[in-house]
Amino acid sequence: MKKSKKDYLFESMIGVISLVISVAYFALSYTIGRNVSMKVQMNSIEPTLFPRAIGVVAIIISLTILIPAVLGYIRASSTDTTTTERPKVITKDRLVIVISLIVYLIIMQYIGYIVSTIIVALVILNYIDKSKWKRNLIYSIFFPIVCFFVFNNLLSIWLPIGTIFEAFF
Repeated sequence: MKKSKKDYLFESMIGVISLVISVAYFALSYTIGRNVSMKVQMNSIEPTLFPRAIGVVAIIISLTILIPAVLGYIRASSTDTTTTERPKVITKDRLVIVISLIVYLIIMQYIGYIVSTIIVALVILNYIDKSKWKRNLIYSIFFPIVCFFVFNNLLSIWLPIGTIFEAFF
């Protein structure tokens, strides 16, 4: 389906908004960790490294959205072909994924990262492809456990264990 000028304009706006947010995030990452002791800074990675890296990646992604959208808008303006546009509708697939992610955000504080991620990943993966439910089950269990281990043990970033499980840990 060929994109219209309106589509390119919308993508350009998304690119500009995400670029502004990314640049602001990157600039604010310089305010993190100003009071970290010199001993911590000399023996490990500074606390600002990962937020700055995320900011740089976000800026690059924003530019990969913005530049093709602007170029496409310029090309669409020069050709000026009129096309019939379909109204954009929210499909059932998108709605299921968005609702699953909202439920994920709500239940994570109560049942923790691992259990909530397993449940939501299983729901979304099975919704997308029900025929490969064994693979989906393995991915849904393996990925959250590996991520939990990496964040908690290697990066010392504590993921929520949930209020239900706090008595056990």
